[in-house]
Amino acid sequence: MAEENLNPQEGHARDEFRETVLVRNPTSGQVEAVTNLKHDGNRYAVHTTQPLTKNKSSFFDFRSSNALAAFITGFKSQKDNPIDFQFLKVPIIEVAKIVDKVLRLDLNPNDDEGLKALREHMVYPKDLAKIKFDLHEFPWDEMRELGINKEQIKPDEVMAMMQGGATKQSFSVKTLPTPNISSVGMYTLHLYHDHNGDVKLGMDSVLATPEYAQEQYQGLFGTDDKNILDNGGTMTRLVDLFDPHTGLTERCYVGLERETNRFVKMPVKDVTPPRYFNGARIDDAKFDDLKAGGAVRLEGCHYYNDDNLFSGRLQYDVHSREYRMTEQVFSRPYIPKFINDQLSPEQRTALVKGEQIDGRSILAKNGKPYNCDLKINPKTNGLAYVSSRQEQKETTQQEQAADQTREQDAPQKGQGRKR
Repeated sequence: MAEENLNPQEGHARDEFRETVLVRNPTSGQVEAVTNLKHDGNRYAVHTTQPLTKNKSSFFDFRSSNALAAFITGFKSQKDNPIDFQFLKVPIIEVAKIVDKVLRLDLNPNDDEGLKALREHMVYPKDLAKIKFDLHEFPWDEMRELGINKEQIKPDEVMAMMQGGATKQSFSVKTLPTPNISSVGMYTLHLYHDHNGDVKLGMDSVLATPEYAQEQYQGLFGTDDKNILDNGGTMTRLVDLFDPHTGLTERCYVGLERETNRFVKMPVKDVTPPRYFNGARIDDAKFDDLKAGGAVRLEGCHYYNDDNLFSGRLQYDVHSREYRMTEQVFSRPYIPKFINDQLSPEQRTALVKGEQIDGRSILAKNGKPYNCDLKINPKTNGLAYVSSRQEQKETTQQEQAADQTREQDAPQKGQGRKR
């Protein structure tokens, strides 16, 4: 196999939209800028330089999330990688600022700014593989003409667009319904490919009632379907929906965005069920059920480097665009690693004993402290959140999945310079 160079230099995007990749050694705290990623057969090599302004011209020109996902997966699978290197995707104009923040962790592993920078920019193959449109592909000029600037779009909304979804937020957009006559309306935004493969901006208005109530969908959605959609879930069957951009009708996984009352959909052709999930094998029958949009019960699951077995209900979640497990039942008390790492011995012991602890000193995945107490649910052995009124409620499955995603995706091993 010929050596593949993942850093083509032609067709640079403007600096404000360009991104590059940093690599961090979590053992030494050293951070370097990637100059090239090379793949030759079963060998994956990372070439780096110091993350200095004078070296900017040699920084890796990030172009494809999917290509980076495949590279990191191959790189970390190499058996001779003694160090679990961390990869960060960052705006090229902010390299120095982000490196300075991450380096603070070398002096203080609990530095807030350092942890925030690491949390915001560290990338994982699972997340990268969900990207359909990279930042440099956005039709920024067209968006500016419509009165939309990048600064107006929240980071999580940008990510939704990158993953092929629509924004929840509506934007004031200047349109030209007829020549020489302009109007302003409120629209959500999404991206799509036209017939030539070019990236285009799509806009939708917010609906007063759920989209499934429209005349063309009468009889297509039953009471159970509507209940699932109204409660933010994904239907347990596939639905044929028309795509106005392609003119095609496609079988899709379907949810409903409650803020806009519009469908959230993912063509089944773009989703491949896993053969393994959290260490448990998915047999042919369950694989076929998942492919048809259904949910299956899995036994014998466990997280990376953890022998606490659990079972759960697995289904594709169209909102997060990934397979997620709900209704988890653990064989013994389970505390997500990122929470466990913040607990004192006394807090940890109290939780395992079934006691309730104050969660306000513990940071959630978003970097903010919990505004509730924490307790182990005796029925599931999973972590439960207790409101200020002392009413216990189990972790919602999306919260639990977000809490534990990094553990189930824990990297195997890595390597470094001409690494």
